[in-house]
Parts: sequence; C-alpha cells; structure tokens
Amino acid sequence: MKHEIPYISLTGDGPLYPPTPFPWSGSWQIDMTTVSGHDGLAKGDPMYLFGHILDHKGKPIKGAMVEVWQADINGHYKHPRAQNQDELDPSFLYFASVKTREDGLYLFKTIVPKWYNFLGIFRAPHIHIKVKSNDHGVVTTEMQFAGKENDDLRKKDRVFQNNWDELQPRMVIPMEDTQKYADLGIDLDQNAVCYKHDLAFLY
Repeated sequence: MKHEIPYISLTGDGPLYPPTPFPWSGSWQIDMTTVSGHDGLAKGDPMYLFGHILDHKGKPIKGAMVEVWQADINGHYKHPRAQNQDELDPSFLYFASVKTREDGLYLFKTIVPKWYNFLGIFRAPHIHIKVKSNDHGVVTTEMQFAGKENDDLRKKDRVFQNNWDELQPRMVIPMEDTQKYADLGIDLDQNAVCYKHDLAFLY
C-alpha cells in the first residue's frame, strides 16, 4: 500500500509531558476511555486517533513507539505541575503508548480534549504525539482539530502560531466518520469519530 508522505511537524514536549512511564497495552492500539479498577467510561466525546508511521520514502515502520498525552473535557492534564489534580476523571487514561504493527498502523481510542490555559499560555484543543524509532530517532508533534470554532481558538494559541507557516496545516486534522474505515478490520465504536493522522520521518 502506497502512502502520501505528510512529514512530521516539529514541536516541543511542552511543560506537561508525563513524568511517569506511559501505559502500554503491548499492542498497536489502546483504549484510553477505560481504566483498570474503575467503573464506567471517560467523560467526553469518544474519538479515534490513528494512522501510519512512515519513513521518508513512505514505507511503513514496524515497532515504532507512539506516545500521546492530552487534556480531558475540562482542560485538565494529569501532571504534578497542573492544577485541579483532585478533579481528574478516574476513568480516563490521560496518556498512553502503543507500538506500530507491521503496516505502521497505530490507534488510540480517546476523547476530544478541551482548550486550556496554563501559566498564562492559552492552548487550543490538541493532542501531543511523540514518535520513537530505533532507526529514525525521536520526534514530537501534535494533532490539532479542524473546524471554524477551533480555527478561532488557534488565533489565540501562541504555541501553534509560533510554528512555521508551512507546518501548521499538517497539524490540523479533519473529523471523519468511523464507517469510512470499516476496511481496517477494527471494531470501531459507531458513536465515536475518527481523526486519521499519518506521520513520516524526514530521513
């Protein structure tokens, strides 16, 4: 299968990168909307973030580690630096990792996060992504949500605006219906939405 090459956009880890090990399912996919030992599902609109990790020629990378970390529906992070740690959702994982399968595919079931303000810095809704590959190194980026409302929020997001103009469009991903990806052979929650984010290393 041939892939277009949407090169990874470069960003930093940010101040809320988790200081503890990322939960790993032992697989290429993980459900962040449930937590072992807690009943119920995470609060918020369910979504899938998935795609392929590719090399600079568009070939899939097997066994790349993909980490994500994000806010919940109230704009709260699970991090000792963040406020409102007593208001966290016990049924939400907040950060997790997977390893890509043979065709480079990764998948996270999570929830759509809210905007937040941390230390006077406003951030539009987004999900942080870090990709680690033995052969290609480590790169950090983030996924932003397409849509007029989020476009307006991004105008106030200095971190996003500080990225090079040519990188910004690569971070903004449109929402799609789960039925579009029935051929993936995954039992997708029909109440969720999809955001497909293929990422490729520069070399």
